[in-house]
Amino acid sequence: GLVLLVIGCPCALGLAIPAVQTIVSGALFRSGVLLNSGDAIERLAEVDRVVFDKTGTLTLPELDVSNAGEIPTTEFALAGRLALASHHPVAAAVARAARVKKPLAGVEEVAGQGVRGFVGEVEVRLGRPSFCGADRLADDILCRDPEASVVAFRYGDACHVFAARQRLRPDAAATISALRRSGIEVEILSGDREPAVRYAARSLDVHEWRAGVTPADKIARIDELKQRGVKVMMVGDGINDAPAMA
Repeated sequence: GLVLLVIGCPCALGLAIPAVQTIVSGALFRSGVLLNSGDAIERLAEVDRVVFDKTGTLTLPELDVSNAGEIPTTEFALAGRLALASHHPVAAAVARAARVKKPLAGVEEVAGQGVRGFVGEVEVRLGRPSFCGADRLADDILCRDPEASVVAFRYGDACHVFAARQRLRPDAAATISALRRSGIEVEILSGDREPAVRYAARSLDVHEWRAGVTPADKIARIDELKQRGVKVMMVGDGINDAPAMA
């Protein structure tokens, strides 16, 4: 319903603002949005550029592994157990395709690179092809499917690369169009490969984008924009975006 608040003196104004913030914060929380500071709503009104992550933010978190039949069953299952310890959507696709439930114990997440652990005395890794020493394998797969997203897996000397396809969120284009109509500029910063990021940017009519960026690169870009006087908001998901959103 409509709420009318009449303010007759400065004291009432001082009471009204916290009350409004509390009401709005509660409504956002019920929608799954948690504010980390009391003045977040006021600062939101000043934003003139929104920087989006791509994977899991502009795209749906559920991906499909397109080359599952090329990976040996035993190593696929092990990759899936390792993937359960990762927060990345492509890793989640591997875990889902492997149909495993029990994560590998003692797994360490390396921000911006992937996850690693041990099976006995043998190290296992899942993440960027460079993190797993699988750049050449990844290049071979990407020659066949340039717009795919990839994640590599290494178990001792054995190495495989999973290819996954992403789909844009149904409301991504409408959201970006609404921001533009409000005079807000839009940019994409993604750790994914250039062809995949280019495809998403072209589909959403976003002209400013960067691919292959690390969490540190995202922080540097946000700082660069702030130094230029831009009021920037970062929108992302997962551990790789947390430093830039902090």
